[in-house]
Amino acid sequence: MIKHKSVYDPVEAADGFRVLAMTVVRDKSIRERHAYDLWMRSLGGTLDSLQRWWDGKIDTDRFYAELRQAVPARALERLRRLEKKHGTITLLCREHEPEPCHRYELVRMYIDRYPDAAPDAGS
Repeated sequence: MIKHKSVYDPVEAADGFRVLAMTVVRDKSIRERHAYDLWMRSLGGTLDSLQRWWDGKIDTDRFYAELRQAVPARALERLRRLEKKHGTITLLCREHEPEPCHRYELVRMYIDRYPDAAPDAGS
């Protein structure tokens, strides 16, 4: 199963293996707290796309399209291995729901590739 949440949300046992999916971490408290098991920068998109998105030069749909091109297949394959090993993986990023965040698109990408990884409706 794959899930997502903000890295600022409390750590819960149901999170399983926690993967920080950020290219850059500007808030040093994220690194200091280290409330994640693995940091996968390759899941965060390119710096160019991120900067244009943050600056409002591209919309979220365009950013997501660029993210789909930028995330290597091997990164999704690594997530799959982690899911098989740990049962649940939770992708983490700094945004709080319902703000736009690339982790939503990452989950969609992952489920498109591995449909059996979708969380139960009650999760």
